[in-house]
Amino acid sequence: MIYFSTVGGNKKQRELVFDVASFCFKTLIPRIKKLEIEIQLNNLKDRAVGYCMMGDDNRTYEIEVDKKLDIEEMITTICHEMVHVKQYIRNELGINDNNDGQNYFDLPYEQEAYKLQEILLKQYQEENNEICEKVLV
Repeated sequence: MIYFSTVGGNKKQRELVFDVASFCFKTLIPRIKKLEIEIQLNNLKDRAVGYCMMGDDNRTYEIEVDKKLDIEEMITTICHEMVHVKQYIRNELGINDNNDGQNYFDLPYEQEAYKLQEILLKQYQEENNEICEKVLV
């Protein structure tokens, strides 16, 4: 069973985040049949706009996103973090590889997430223009 939950933020933000995460799931990992993702919309005070963490197993994840982001940044951040979910599931992160001295943004899993976030953002906006407009109102 696929289970998404969204907490925090306002109702429109939660609906948007749910819709974007569902879209990314269907696009990135459509064959997965068991997955639980909790997305928290919080007031992040550090430089990051989002985080993705794996739970106790490789089917439970927590994504945290800064609720102050504008609509495009929020969609982009959800797309980015959903790429990390895919990477966790497929064991593509390479966190245990020797990445000493590498700039965080130059790491292969971050490069992929930044590349795919733009592709997913564009696809989502093309397919869901009316949803994006509703959230802006």
